[in-house]
Amino acid sequence: MENGGKDDQETGIWGDHVGAVYAFLHISTQFRVVCPGDGRVLRSGLDYTAARAGLDLAGVAVTPELWFDIQMIEAGAIEAGHEEQRSWL
Repeated sequence: MENGGKDDQETGIWGDHVGAVYAFLHISTQFRVVCPGDGRVLRSGLDYTAARAGLDLAGVAVTPELWFDIQMIEAGAIEAGHEEQRSWL
C-alpha cells in the first residue's frame, strides 16, 4: 500500500512507513510463541510461512525493502512484548 510518501494524518504514521505498517497489520496474528514454564507467553517471531500466505491473500506485493521494514516492526513488537512481560514480574 503506497501513499506517495505522505504522512498519514489520521494515524500519525510517517509516509515512508505506511505500507510496512499496513502490511504488518495484515499478519500481526501470525506470531510463534514460547512458554518458558513460569507463566509467561513470549513472542519468538513471525511464522514466516503463515506471514507470506497472509500477505499473498491480502494482495500485498512484498519487495525486499518491504520485507526488511516488516522485520524491523516484528523486532519492535517482540521487544515490546518482552518488556510488558518483565513489568509483570
